[in-house]
Amino acid sequence: MLAALLGIVLLSKTSCTATYVCFNVPNNGNISIDYLADNPTYQRIVVSVDGVLYDSGLYNAKSQTNVPLYGPNDVVYATVNLSVKIGTCVRSGKATVCPRTVTLLSGSLSDQPISQ
Repeated sequence: MLAALLGIVLLSKTSCTATYVCFNVPNNGNISIDYLADNPTYQRIVVSVDGVLYDSGLYNAKSQTNVPLYGPNDVVYATVNLSVKIGTCVRSGKATVCPRTVTLLSGSLSDQPISQ
């Protein structure tokens, strides 16, 4: 069970895709975080740790702080700090493209909520 091993694992800065998915997230806990996916539209965070999914469920990640993520046997708490920068939009024909740069600035996974 991941929660029993965690304590507090700090997530380091890394680039993410324009769809808010961060792969191979660096951290100080030496655990394999395959990806962290943040969906602001559905207020959902999903983290894959060594192939095991932890999911907040829909509309449960409103604050991005101490969000409970439910795994198969335990619960971990995630805090996520993302930066989103929108570049200059370009229109070509009928399509408009606005480049987006998403960066995970910091965050944490822990076995219990972290006091703020």
